Amino acid sequence: MGMIARKYKTIFFFLIIIVNLLYITVDNTKIENIISIVTLGIAIILYFIKTRYDRKVVKKK
Repeated sequence: MGMIARKYKTIFFFLIIIVNLLYITVDNTKIENIISIVTLGIAIILYFIKTRYDRKVVKKK
């Protein structure tokens, strides 16, 4: 069950990154660009935190 949850989390983070990259390139409004850049940054930070946590869990086993 844990393995399935990790796969879906990874897919979710990549989906956020891809959607926000498309949103930045298509839209021209400044406020929406700033919001999408901030969301993209948060998604990248969360993904790196998740990968570090996954490595620590694997090392402990």
